[in-house]
Amino acid sequence: LIGSPTHAGSKRGLSDSDGAYDCVLRMQTTARKKRRVLNEAARSVGHLLCSRYLLDRTSLSFWQIRRGKAGDISRLKALASKFGDKRVLTMIAKRNADPDKASPAESVSALISGWKDTS
Repeated sequence: LIGSPTHAGSKRGLSDSDGAYDCVLRMQTTARKKRRVLNEAARSVGHLLCSRYLLDRTSLSFWQIRRGKAGDISRLKALASKFGDKRVLTMIAKRNADPDKASPAESVSALISGWKDTS
């Protein structure tokens, strides 16, 4: 990136008259904004973790699953169940065991139907 410390002196290499440095900075800002919008759109329909999982099933870590949004987690759980991936299902169960990260029930009937009796 142009603004990074490794490129701190790169502005000296570009002439100020053509505005190339400012153009590159604007282009980087636009790319960051578009990437953020795309990530938000993908996350809202649950594709961010699922895409990573489909590309490489061993690449997901507990940290990523713990930070995942409810839509991502529910779609990932469905995919992991389909493929019989106990490692990912275990990580999702650990995430749901954390009271701060547990997914809220959509309704009382959903809560009752998903109830697991521990006795």
